[in-house]
Amino acid sequence: MSVQLRELAESDLKAVAALVAEVFDRPVPEDGDARLRWLLFDNPDRTPGVPCGWVLWDGDRPVGFIANVARRMAVGGRDALAACTAKFVVRPSHRFHGLMLAKKFFDQTNVDILLCSTANQTSAPILERFGGRFVAGGDDAVVFVIRAGGVVSEVLRRRGYGETLRKAAAFSAGGVMTLVETARRRWPEGSGDIRVDEIATFDEGLDDLWARAADDYHVHSRRDALRMNWLFRAGPKSRWPTTILGAFRGDRLDGYLVCQDRGRVEGVRRREVMDVFTRRDDVDVFDALVGEAGRMTAQQKRDTLEFRNLPADRLDRLVAWGARRRKLDVNPFLVRVVNSALDVDPVDASQWYLVPADGDGAGW
Repeated sequence: MSVQLRELAESDLKAVAALVAEVFDRPVPEDGDARLRWLLFDNPDRTPGVPCGWVLWDGDRPVGFIANVARRMAVGGRDALAACTAKFVVRPSHRFHGLMLAKKFFDQTNVDILLCSTANQTSAPILERFGGRFVAGGDDAVVFVIRAGGVVSEVLRRRGYGETLRKAAAFSAGGVMTLVETARRRWPEGSGDIRVDEIATFDEGLDDLWARAADDYHVHSRRDALRMNWLFRAGPKSRWPTTILGAFRGDRLDGYLVCQDRGRVEGVRRREVMDVFTRRDDVDVFDALVGEAGRMTAQQKRDTLEFRNLPADRLDRLVAWGARRRKLDVNPFLVRVVNSALDVDPVDASQWYLVPADGDGAGW
């Protein structure tokens, strides 16, 4: 029987969740279909005429899938609609048919931008073949080693971090950084008029911040209370524990930072910053948010605090405070501009503001 490609329907979600788990060699989560429903069908940016994805069927068995996540973006101060890939999976026996999924994604014409936000070593060559171009700086990452130790050092070695970082993480006689030195790290402070509090949900204060900051970056995802509450507060109960810090001057929200605990990965307790957003020139608020996140991470005895894909000036600031750089194995962000009226240059790093939350949802 020939393989057929069909648009994703809600009734397909359970079978697709099982396919995703099988391809990644993981158990099927109990709420796997609920996770996909939240990401695709509950998405507040979902737009009529933009499919939620496509499924390859071999008879009544799904053999391939690519999700298509609608995302409102701002480009040069203009509203734009992007379609973003997620969960691009194909059974090994049908790997060649994955080209059908990639072609379907890149043939879309009723959006402004095609953004492939979760490229890996397998998918990136396929996505490039269809015109995707890597976004400059999309493979930049930095990590603060919060609690030094031999286990942390060994895991970082296996994950590809450089020699300097691994030495900084090692706790041994004559090591570069000891547990005491790590604990005494001086985290950045903002100015005295800034208060950082943990917040439960976003409100109209974020809408006001977006109105003030929307033009600060040439290309970035729209940030408003509706979308950000969906992204970080709604969705499956099995999501990673998520903390939102808000930075206030008086009652005005001037920035926020969202981080997630990623559990123990090979014995290392990771915390990843999914998004940190301020006015571009408001470095005091950025400092205050990162400093509070660092202190909180140390107090709660996590091992690392990690940042990915921030603009170069922000990453440089983190490095100056002791974060260590690493390059990701592959640039996860590829873009193809459909609307030729948009002025978008993928290789101009200064144009882009992309963070892990601009990937396939906020993680689980």
